[in-house]
Amino acid sequence: AWQAVLRNIDEALLITNGGRRARATALNRFWGDHQRFFRQVICAFKVPAVIAETEAALGESKSIVISLVGTGEARTREQVAKAAANGATLEDLDFSPREVIAAMVDRGFPTTLYQDVTDPATGKTIQVPVRDGEGNLVQSKEALRMKQELIDGLSALELPENPLDQLVNHFGERNVAELTGRTRRLIRDLRTGHIQYKKRAPEGVAMDRINLYEMEQFQSGKKRVAIISDAASTGISLHASNRAENQQRRVHITLELGWSADKQMQTFGRTHRSDQAVPPEYVLLSTELGGEKRFSSTIARRLGSLGALTKGDRGAADNGDLAKYNFETEEGRA
Repeated sequence: AWQAVLRNIDEALLITNGGRRARATALNRFWGDHQRFFRQVICAFKVPAVIAETEAALGESKSIVISLVGTGEARTREQVAKAAANGATLEDLDFSPREVIAAMVDRGFPTTLYQDVTDPATGKTIQVPVRDGEGNLVQSKEALRMKQELIDGLSALELPENPLDQLVNHFGERNVAELTGRTRRLIRDLRTGHIQYKKRAPEGVAMDRINLYEMEQFQSGKKRVAIISDAASTGISLHASNRAENQQRRVHITLELGWSADKQMQTFGRTHRSDQAVPPEYVLLSTELGGEKRFSSTIARRLGSLGALTKGDRGAADNGDLAKYNFETEEGRA
């Protein structure tokens, strides 16, 4: 799908006579959304494994913390507003990564016609948009047809939904403490199958206190699954504290790794703190994709050098738990 879009963008730029600036604008948008799309797809591939790991750990009387980076709230809000304006129901909405590629084609596909003009100041030929008698931009009919064909073709793609919503709906909002930056979320009623777009804060809890409230629910053992994003990776403690009711061993699963090892350390620090009854277990989930494996390998190496994190001993840098994730070694390079 992405290759078809890229080929069509090249063709449309030729048809509309878009110059270097039009090309740069179209391709910037293309590669930005391309990265966002694949990040979400890779994340969604790992959801079944996260669910299996979580259910196994719950069966062993442990508490689970799942960390991810993006929540997709901005796109959800945009789509819900669009559905309300068009009178569509929430059940019809598409929150899979397909929406990213469709929105990119819708907004970023080059359809404006350009004409060559000589710049009076420099004498060079430049491209300026063609306007009609009323001053409106003229769109190329051929480029508009290509754009519509692409959008129609994308509807055949089958893609998984937003990972965060998938996890909350699988375990049920009553059992999941969500510590993220989003204010509203889509909750599917298991009995009726209807979807509601509702506030994350329960009645009587202020929105700015919701993450602290969810943290208390988790630490008191009322909820045994917590999901945290970057927004909750500072000032939140989810460790098996000696002062908390819930002293079960924490299993920290990374659904999505942070962009830097420092950020990831900050997130891991939520479940591994001083005054804990038992240290946590870390599970770094990655797909078979080389790029992602290499990324998690770098973070595993950084974690390994912080022996204090995994063994409670700064000297224990050579720990076996993380060695299996790290292939930046002599053997790995060979």
